[in-house]
Amino acid sequence: MLSTKVLAFAFLLLATESLASRLNFSAKYPGGISPAVSKNAGTVPDNVGDDIVANMGTWSNGKFFATKNNNLNLVTVKNTNAAATKGAANDEIAEMQGFVNANTPETTGL
Repeated sequence: MLSTKVLAFAFLLLATESLASRLNFSAKYPGGISPAVSKNAGTVPDNVGDDIVANMGTWSNGKFFATKNNNLNLVTVKNTNAAATKGAANDEIAEMQGFVNANTPETTGL
């Protein structure tokens, strides 16, 4: 009986995980020990992740783009050109998040 409950729970957990993608923002900048700033922003439904991938370039007029790694269930938004400084890279991450929040109501509050 216990093993049936464990299997059912594992199935539900896997089903839940497959319906959501992790969202990450990453901005490159020259120099430094790690020449990129990154922010994990939680999870979004797969359809929202697909929308971000399809539209980020349009929303940002080509300043940012998004990719999806299906094996990792990971959507990453990146800057097209490296920011001038680490501070500017942090500002770009905030801008990326603003585009996502403005265009996908499901992500407001990330």
